[in-house]
Amino acid sequence: MQFKQMARNWVYPAILKIPSEWLKSAFHFPEGLSLCFHGVTEKDYTAITGRHMVLPQFELLVRYLSANFHCVDEDTFFSTYPKPDSRPRICIGFDDGFLNNYKTALSVLERYQVPGAFYLSTLNKDNSNAMLWADIFELVIFHYKPASIEIEDQLFSRNSSYRNSQNAHITDWIKNMKPEARDSWLVDFSAKFQLTQLQKTYPEELWRLMHAEEWQKFAKSPFVKIGSHTHHHYNLENIEPEVAEIELLLSKNLLENATDKKINSIAYPDGSYNSTVKDLAEKAGYSLQWAVAYKLDGDQTDSRIKSRFGISNTTTWQGNILKMLKDGKKTGSQ
Repeated sequence: MQFKQMARNWVYPAILKIPSEWLKSAFHFPEGLSLCFHGVTEKDYTAITGRHMVLPQFELLVRYLSANFHCVDEDTFFSTYPKPDSRPRICIGFDDGFLNNYKTALSVLERYQVPGAFYLSTLNKDNSNAMLWADIFELVIFHYKPASIEIEDQLFSRNSSYRNSQNAHITDWIKNMKPEARDSWLVDFSAKFQLTQLQKTYPEELWRLMHAEEWQKFAKSPFVKIGSHTHHHYNLENIEPEVAEIELLLSKNLLENATDKKINSIAYPDGSYNSTVKDLAEKAGYSLQWAVAYKLDGDQTDSRIKSRFGISNTTTWQGNILKMLKDGKKTGSQ
């Protein structure tokens, strides 16, 4: 822990005083890298979730990126185009559709004139305070610290970090549940732990998703491109193709009707897809598809899909830049 703190306070800032061109050359930085964010918040919530970056760190990161990279929208990132200079391309994307993307992150992107792609879950379309299952789970675990949680006759104990007797983690179990079973369990789980009351206890910037009216306003910014993150945030490779197709079409139609803009991109929830899902997405009109890490043979030469680099919200902005330089070549575009 002491070493990490020393690195964040002294080593990282010192390294980034080296001219960026030297750093990119030394690390063999790729021609293009797509960054995956989730949220940006005023307060620090890393004790509850790792999904949100605190605002000052986000602004410093965007400022550095805008000065040292060529920040482009996702359509440009996917295309072959004349590069304006020697700087590598960066594409910034946000998953889930948190309200804080609109209320907090957007002003920073506009200030530095950096485009962003926002992949929205349409679950909260009617402003019902619907939450994604992972956010419900994390809020309950943090607030109540239940001794155990039962799902489908499986007991996941806090003493074993919420693993069952076969050492399967509860979140992995949930991701593999059938949609009806997961949704039914989530209703009971939310009622048991008084989710409505929890929502009143914790700030909206932590958990609230945008609704349809907000999608419409958000999409009017010239620095915003809206994409899909499906409706229910199912792991698409784990569900029946017919259900996956419904998810792909439902979210696309809801977003297009609300924003009056064509939706041609999707970021797969949890990076979950297979060849059938890719074909269904293309058929639905998603010409731009985002993985996290490539999962299939042939993905690297498939023009429909690109991988992304996951941004860490538990380190400093300098730590993220150095991680990009160190590991970016594994997920970047050459």
